[in-house]
Amino acid sequence: MKRFSLKLLLVLLVAGTFSSITLASEGQSLDSAERNRCRRPGVDCVFEKVEAYVEARYGVTSLPDLAPPTANYVNASQAGEIVFISSAGPEILTGSGGFLKGELPTLSLATAQEAAMLSCVRGLRFLKSTIGDLDRVDHIVMVTGTVNVVPTYDDVTSGPVVGALGKTVDGCSDFLVTIFGPEAGKHARSSGGKVALPFNMATEIELIVEIN
Repeated sequence: MKRFSLKLLLVLLVAGTFSSITLASEGQSLDSAERNRCRRPGVDCVFEKVEAYVEARYGVTSLPDLAPPTANYVNASQAGEIVFISSAGPEILTGSGGFLKGELPTLSLATAQEAAMLSCVRGLRFLKSTIGDLDRVDHIVMVTGTVNVVPTYDDVTSGPVVGALGKTVDGCSDFLVTIFGPEAGKHARSSGGKVALPFNMATEIELIVEIN
């Protein structure tokens, strides 16, 4: 009986060590000091990642204030643990601001993807203004991406590349996985084109997010 117990204990110790190594190799374990820092009141580690991403890409050290909606709706609406985020446009974060405008196929695919990413940044800012802390995000559930297109646009024959509508929305999807990681950041998705978005914006992104 004693030999069996010792053998069982050894198996459990080896399994626990292997599990720790696996988690560390997959980047799933946080340094304890960083984990504790993120749990302090007023510290929003996920939004810090958004700001760091924007600063590295555009040299912008602070994001502009969000203006309140001008009609009878809100930027985000919470229903229990699910938050529905209104369509967000590609806010330009440098210079005089405004929105990135244009449509496919006039825009290059790279510019259209940047627009989708900027729309996603704005959507996360809508979310933060509602829930206060992006560390509360458990899962990006759904992304709906709409791309501005000319009336004669055909996603097979007239785009900058075949399937440019979906590849445009990749700009948002890839950004979300970069910020939240593959487990929380990967999502269901819908993408499509529409003739004439408000203010001639290049893209609009809507998000559905599960929070804790």
